Order: sequence, then C-alpha cells, then structure tokens
Amino acid sequence: MIKHIFLDMDNTLLNSAGKLSPENTKIIKNCHIPVTLVSARPPEAMSSFITELELSGEQVAFNGGVIFKLKNSDYETVFSEGLAFKTVVDILVSVRNQFPQISLSWFTLKKWYTDKMDERILWESSITDVKPEIMPLKQLSYLRNSIIYKIMLISRDMNMTDVVYKYLMSLNLSDITVTRSNSNYLELINKNISKENGVAYVQAGEGLEKKELAAFGDGENDIDMFNAVEMSIAMANASNLVKNRAKFVTLSNDDNGVGYGIKEILTERYLF
Repeated sequence: MIKHIFLDMDNTLLNSAGKLSPENTKIIKNCHIPVTLVSARPPEAMSSFITELELSGEQVAFNGGVIFKLKNSDYETVFSEGLAFKTVVDILVSVRNQFPQISLSWFTLKKWYTDKMDERILWESSITDVKPEIMPLKQLSYLRNSIIYKIMLISRDMNMTDVVYKYLMSLNLSDITVTRSNSNYLELINKNISKENGVAYVQAGEGLEKKELAAFGDGENDIDMFNAVEMSIAMANASNLVKNRAKFVTLSNDDNGVGYGIKEILTERYLF
C-alpha cells in the first residue's frame, strides 16, 4: 500500500512551459495520499505549486540540501546542508575563466545570484518565475556568512555540457556531487546530500517502509530517489537511462503523466 508519493518538478510534475496542469492538480488533490515535491529548485520557485496543491508537509529543495515546510509564505527549515564557501568561490572563478560563455548561478535559501544575464538565465527565470540578482564574482566575499546550497551551470547544448562535466571531474572535487538534471544543466551540491536522502528524511519522520513509497522523475538526478522507493515511475520524456532504472514508465510531462501514473499505475492495489 502506497502511503507517500514523491514528485520531481521540472519535466515531471510540470509541463514543458513550467506549468502545473489542471488534470495533475485535480488527481493529486483527490488521491488522498501525502505528496512531497523533491526538486533541484530553491524554495521560492516551489512555493506557488505547494500552495496550489495544498501541500502541508515537508518539501525537498536543492536536491536535498534544504527540507522545509511552507508557513505563511515563509520557509520553516527542518534540515539544511550547503557547500563550503571556499569551494564555491574556487569553482565559480575556475569555471568562468575556463568557459566564458557558460551561464553561472548560485543559490542561498532565498536568493538566486548570477554574474551576468544571458538568454539561458532569462529562460530559467521565465520557467521558475524567480528573478536572479546580478553579483560580479569579485563581490562573492559579501556572501561569506551565507549558506550557498547549489551551483547551477547552464550550457548552450549537450556537447558543451559534456565538456564542462569532464572539466569538473578533472578538478577532483571531493566534497561535491555533480548532477545532471537535463541535457544542458549541471548542478553542484554537497556530496552528503541527495534526493534519496531527502526521501529518507521524510520517510523516517513518518515511520514508513520503503514498500509504502512511490516516486516520479525524469532526470538522472532522480535515479537515486528511485532507489529509495518501492514504486519508481519514469516519465515518457525521460532518457533511456532513467527509464531503465524505473519499474514503470508513464506518459510524458506534457500529457499529464503524473496524474496518469497515479490513476493507472498506482492502482487500488498500491494506493489502498
């Protein structure tokens, strides 16, 4: 019996325009099973969907770096682990010097920073409905006392992403995990956190067993979340790598795949 559902957001719960469909909303609200959003997004870019879906429990941001509850438009943080400040500075400066055209971003709990605006940053802003603050890298010292949870690198295409990934691996970053959320996004987080750990935190708090958990996802950063649940469901728009790690494949994110999966895959056999 499934007692908790974990949902990736971008290209899973949300369609390609970054929107939540009425069909998915209706099915999630009516399934009467607690739902947790597990996303690479910051809390601010999750809050409107939490409100729309009327979710009251813990939610997972920054791929597990922050676990929080939305309380009166603010965030009640119950778990938090970010990156070492020196590591952040070293990576940002090194990547900018090596790849002048890549889009650089870094995130604190409530702010998104970039060193320059470009079309990829503007696109990300339009999808998440969050506006970044421009900060030259020489001013990074102003954030010395802040917790930075994630670095995000957006490349112009998949080939460039591969090149950047190989470069990051060559740096031997022992305290960093580099995840690929889609073909041209790389996200760097503390090696001690993951979506799997985010699921485990919620699971422990509710006293649930693995066999009582289900998860939907599309990206490579969702594979470890699949490892934490009994019912893993990949989207039709996921890569073959992700599909091969899931027990089931549902419809695409543009065809209400989450709603379909809850209705047709998580049948009465699993939900009740």
